[in-house]
Parts: sequence; structure tokens; C-alpha cells
Amino acid sequence: NAISKAFKIIVATNKDKRLLKELYNSVDKNVEIQPYVPQLPNLYENDFKNVNFKKIFSKYKINKKNIFFYPAQFWSHKNHKYIIDAALELVKNNIKDFLFIFTGHDKGNKNYIIKLIKENKLEDNFLMLDYVDNKELISLYINSDALIMPTFVGHSTLPLYEAFYFNLPVFFTKGLLDDELKKHVYEIDIFNPQNFLNSFNEFSREKNINKDKIKSGKNFYEKNCNKINLFQNLSKIFKEYEYLKSRW
Repeated sequence: NAISKAFKIIVATNKDKRLLKELYNSVDKNVEIQPYVPQLPNLYENDFKNVNFKKIFSKYKINKKNIFFYPAQFWSHKNHKYIIDAALELVKNNIKDFLFIFTGHDKGNKNYIIKLIKENKLEDNFLMLDYVDNKELISLYINSDALIMPTFVGHSTLPLYEAFYFNLPVFFTKGLLDDELKKHVYEIDIFNPQNFLNSFNEFSREKNINKDKIKSGKNFYEKNCNKINLFQNLSKIFKEYEYLKSRW
């Protein structure tokens, strides 16, 4: 009902636009694409200019080589269990110098994840944090080696764009992202934890590929996710609306 009456519909990706048409019969000309615009970059560049992020990060006392960051609340669909299964695959292959960092509020699944980590004796490879403030969040982005997102839903996410901005390689669910985005990430098969081992080895081995993905992700961010782009897109919509409104 809302789609049939909307003047404009704003979605984050081309994939969202296509599915909107397939599922709800939307009209292409009424749908505008505007990727999420994260606030962390603005805070980092303006409000937090003099913040010592290295000092903030040091309080976690991390001494691991490969640090993977997953900023996601503990919903079941966020699939933290996949990361535990992937960690077990790394250990089986004698790879032990790694750490996964979880941050986020408990949404009913956190105790289950903690239980699995303890049962599999992986406490040394996981850092469990609750909600962190923006300064702590930025310090984690800056000092991690990669973002990992094995979520079951989301054709794009705020952490994905934040990782692009902070020049962080990304591991993301295979087949889920919009086509324009998946070229900038390492895709992981979340139904096959062994697949993460292959992606990890590629990530560790191919430094030039890392640089290419980081560069292309940053370029995407600068082109599509800045405040000027958002302002221009919204201004265009409101100007069109005002023009048509003045007809009667």
C-alpha cells in the first residue's frame, strides 16, 4: 500500500531496487538508490581529530597477529556461530595466531555464543565486548586486520561502508551483496566453514589483492557514501516534489 502511494522510494542498492520490483511491483522511476552514509567518518575527521586511538586500543591488550572484527548485535541471524566454526577450521590446520572481536548488545543469542566458545576451548581466540562507544569503535576499525560479516541478511551494511572508509579488507557472505559491492570483498560461503580457511589463506598470501580490494572499496565509499552525495540526491527528490506540487 505504501509503495503504490509513495512519491519516491529510497533503497540502498541496485539489488534492493530489483527485488522491490519483483516482490511488490514497484515502478523503476519512483525508486532512488542511496547507499548508507555512516557517521563514524565524520566524527573521525572532525570531532575526534586529537583522539589517541592507539592508546584506546591498547587497553584490550591484544597480542595476536590476525585480528578480525565483527561489530554486530547478538541476533541469531547475524550468524556468530559461523565464525566459531571457522575458528575451529583454522585451529585444525595449525593456525592459532588469530583473534575474532565481537561487539554489540545481547539480543538473545550472546550466552549461546559464549557457551560454544568455552565448549570448544577457543577463549584465547575471541574477545567478547558489549556495546562500545564511537571512539572505541573507531579504534577497533583502525587496528583490526579485516572486517568479517557472515550475516544471513543485508545486501549492504553500515559496517561494510565503515570498513571501506577505514581501509579494512572485508569478508562477507557469498551471494548476498549487491553486484557493485561484492567485487570489493572476499566472499565466504556461510554454509561451509571450511571455505573460510581458503579465503584466509588467500588473504594472508595475496597482499596485492588486499591492496586492490581496499583501494576499490575506498573509491566506492568516496563516490557514493559521502554527505555531499546524500545531500545532492535528497535535494533532487525534494526539488522534483516541489515542482510537481506547484502544478496545483
